[in-house]
Amino acid sequence: MHDLLAQAEHVKGLAVLVTTSKKFAKIMKAEDVRGYIILTRNIDQAVEVINRIAPEHLEILIKRPKRILKKIQNAGAIFTGPYSPVCIGDYVAGPSHILPTGGTARFFSGLGARSFLKSIHTISYSKKALEKEKIAIEKMTKIEGLQKHLESFKVRFK
Repeated sequence: MHDLLAQAEHVKGLAVLVTTSKKFAKIMKAEDVRGYIILTRNIDQAVEVINRIAPEHLEILIKRPKRILKKIQNAGAIFTGPYSPVCIGDYVAGPSHILPTGGTARFFSGLGARSFLKSIHTISYSKKALEKEKIAIEKMTKIEGLQKHLESFKVRFK
């Protein structure tokens, strides 16, 4: 309960409880925390909801959190067990306090050393591999209306 209250105390903060426990949902509803309570049928449905929400901070407070940890694909930082409150991550445990908010954990990670590294993509096709992409290239260039892109593909087979 206190962790949900802590999240709700941020300016525009919102606490979201995803639980399989009707009893706990009822207790939290009585607390009138700014946010939402989502009651799920089972843990698998809870994981599905969590991955859709893509929370900035996620606390997993179940007996064996490791059993579902690998199923969580979208969260900025995950805290497991009763002795891992979000404030420990914010202030002393080490992960960046700059985490993806507003569901952006679906496609961004928290700020880390890799955020400052430059990468270069290298692409190398053989003629045979390029030929296999003909239909996709034709469709995409047509959709985008980029005729010169298609010509740059076709010239390689003249």
